Amino acid sequence: MSARGFERAGLWGMALGVALMLQPWWKRGMAVGFAVVLASVVLQNVAARIGARGVR
Repeated sequence: MSARGFERAGLWGMALGVALMLQPWWKRGMAVGFAVVLASVVLQNVAARIGARGVR
């Protein structure tokens, strides 16, 4: 998977995490959603750095 694919996966992960945090029927959704958003932000940042520098 290319850096662009990882960036796109990070964006989808952030959207999924926010959706999990906002849903009302699962009490642990806030904690799981926060963890998903946090992991997605890290993935997004790493993929953006790799894409900017290029894979060596």
